Amino acid sequence: ERERERERESSGSMGLSLKWVALFRRESRDGALSAGSEMEAERARECEGGGADGTASSSVTTSPCSPLRKETSDRVSLSSRLSSQSKRKGFVKFASERMSSFAEPLSVEEKHASTDFAKVAGRAQKSLKCVSREVAGTRYSSTFLARELLSWLVAKKICASHNEALYFCQQLLSQGLILRVGDTNDEPKFTFDLVPYYFALH
Repeated sequence: ERERERERESSGSMGLSLKWVALFRRESRDGALSAGSEMEAERARECEGGGADGTASSSVTTSPCSPLRKETSDRVSLSSRLSSQSKRKGFVKFASERMSSFAEPLSVEEKHASTDFAKVAGRAQKSLKCVSREVAGTRYSSTFLARELLSWLVAKKICASHNEALYFCQQLLSQGLILRVGDTNDEPKFTFDLVPYYFALH
């Protein structure tokens, strides 16, 4: 009988211990769930602009829904778009420059097809220092040398090279805007020598 009483007491105490363990586990689980719910509620209040106590939050940088973070994100997005647009514009410019480099350059005739040669001759007459020179015993006033006109055309960027300037001077000579001293040819040719020229503008 004593042994049966001991067994009943032992089983009773064990059942009580198990009951306390189960109760402790349930309370722990309920507490964790309650804590999680409180955290979710606090996060929701922060997103709406309030703190954990329902008042306005003093720190806007800790909230994932903070307006400052949203503004920063918008700035980064705008910067990325601008960077992409800049890269596209740079590529288009690079491509156009490459295409233009492969384009066939204009000939000298095409370049000066619409040039007003008389106007350029008037500018040259005002700019060049024309002096009197003696040729074959005869003195001519207001003359200039071929190299002086060639250098002026290149310096003023009217012509890009010496050969282009020669073509330009030949056009001036063919149109009668400049004349070579002592030249009586019907089809005069512009030559690069010491024989002077003079302007024949009307």
